[in-house]
Amino acid sequence: MRLDIDGVRPALLDRELAARIDELRSFRHVFRNIYQAGLDPKRVELVQQRLDPSLAGFKRAHKEFLKKLKAIASLVKD
Repeated sequence: MRLDIDGVRPALLDRELAARIDELRSFRHVFRNIYQAGLDPKRVELVQQRLDPSLAGFKRAHKEFLKKLKAIASLVKD
């Protein structure tokens, strides 16, 4: 969703937000696959600190994405 596909759809995520979300996704993947290993408490805290700003960034990006899609849709109707 980082790609702006001309004439189809705008990008939803910028490079920075995509990287933050990818970091959270990566942590989730590791967490789900290390059943017997312990978690690094510092790493968990770091991920937790990054969650709220990433979620807020996604909400802003999504709102802007919808505005752009509505603008594209209005051009198609006319």
